[in-house]
Amino acid sequence: MPRFPVEAGISGAVGHLTVSRLHAMLKFLQKVRDAVRSPYDPNPHRRAEVVCFLAQRPSRSHEEWHREFAAAHGIPLSFVAWYRDTCSKYFEYDLSAALPDDRLVEDLGFGDAT
Repeated sequence: MPRFPVEAGISGAVGHLTVSRLHAMLKFLQKVRDAVRSPYDPNPHRRAEVVCFLAQRPSRSHEEWHREFAAAHGIPLSFVAWYRDTCSKYFEYDLSAALPDDRLVEDLGFGDAT
């Protein structure tokens, strides 16, 4: 016996589900998910766009980032490393390509949570 109804193929009640009908059901369930999602969660569609955007940039090590953006302001390397690692861990983004002028808070909808 199939584990999931879709695996049943054409037989049974599930056989009446076409690909277009399954797609419509998926879209409906995604709308429900978005409606009940916490306002503190970033938009998953926007999140995917930001991840793709950051992936197109070259990565910078903590040392490179510190040298280019923080050293002139007297910010220690240890703080840069801690901050970038912490943000990457808790926001679940690879921020090695993020720059100081990026608007990640606004772009990801984190401003709505504050």
